[in-house]
Amino acid sequence: MNRRANAQDPVDRARTAVARSIRELAKLVGCEDQDVSRRAERALRDIGPYCVGPLAAALAKEPNLRNRLAIIFLLLAFGREAETDVSTALLRASHRDPDPNVRLAAWAAHAQVIADSLPQARTACSRVTDATSTSTERSGESTTGAGAGTTATA
Repeated sequence: MNRRANAQDPVDRARTAVARSIRELAKLVGCEDQDVSRRAERALRDIGPYCVGPLAAALAKEPNLRNRLAIIFLLLAFGREAETDVSTALLRASHRDPDPNVRLAAWAAHAQVIADSLPQARTACSRVTDATSTSTERSGESTTGAGAGTTATA
């Protein structure tokens, strides 16, 4: 399919419009007018984790310090739903942003995303360990050592 046909595709136009809207809302989350800022943040939260990619792109390009900080804390809100994308965006900002306050905020938010994921990782590891133990017990093997379950002969 050629570019001209794609440009007329209603789905592609709608996706482009959504991405454009997310970028516009990202510019408003750090607005000095608190009402506008809160409404923009609420709209982005309503959109959900789909907005993480455009927010990450906006964070890298946003010239306004206040907006960059607001975007960082908004990304943090999506940490559980889009952990990898959020972590990547925050880690990038923690190294590349020209402002030390933004770098520190991005680093702290990244640390929070990691900390929030630890209980989930522990739960997943427990499930694997429990499943392995159950499987091993069913097969008649013991997890206590090589000689366990055998009787000694004289």
